[in-house]
Amino acid sequence: MGNDLRVLFATGPALTSASAKPNELTVAGRLSVIDRTDSGCAIVTQHVSMGRAVIGGYEQARVIVESNDQACAKAKAVAELVWPRLPPA
Repeated sequence: MGNDLRVLFATGPALTSASAKPNELTVAGRLSVIDRTDSGCAIVTQHVSMGRAVIGGYEQARVIVESNDQACAKAKAVAELVWPRLPPA
């Protein structure tokens, strides 16, 4: 398997910070969540409230890397470039 990179935007529930969650980290100053899969890794952050359109929901940015080699490190490196360009959460 080679490398596959995607940056997606979708709605989802608000991310909340809870101490000592192993899948949470801060990337470029934003709370982010790592989702590891058999084929790779995704890193998600929220950035725009959907207001009344989706109660309690946010638009989320997601970086997905499918790779057999260091997928989460690659996803984090891309997120460090993308997150600073997002509107404030």
